[in-house]
Amino acid sequence: MTDYSNLAATAKRLLASYGQKSVVTRNDGAAIDPVSGESSGKKASSFDAYTVATDSKTNSGTSKTLLMSADEKIKKGYVLFLDDEYWSIDLFSTIATGKTAIIYEVTVIK
Repeated sequence: MTDYSNLAATAKRLLASYGQKSVVTRNDGAAIDPVSGESSGKKASSFDAYTVATDSKTNSGTSKTLLMSADEKIKKGYVLFLDDEYWSIDLFSTIATGKTAIIYEVTVIK
């Protein structure tokens, strides 16, 4: 089986160099308001990600499709702070070769 960890490292390095640094907030059972970014209930935690907007026809003022690199797994409902606004992760797919996650394709909504 081929090891694609070098490919994943290259993708991550390129997104870190040319992408925009963003913060992803895990809800960990907490309810997160995507407008204010405030969480209720359990404490939410965050991690950094790097994103690049795609030229998707679905991009609008209320949704965007992004390529994302993150050290942690992405899940629906996480909140992304991007361009001074909070966006909720609505859809995502992992671009992977075998079991090695390379990057994520993420659709975020307001």
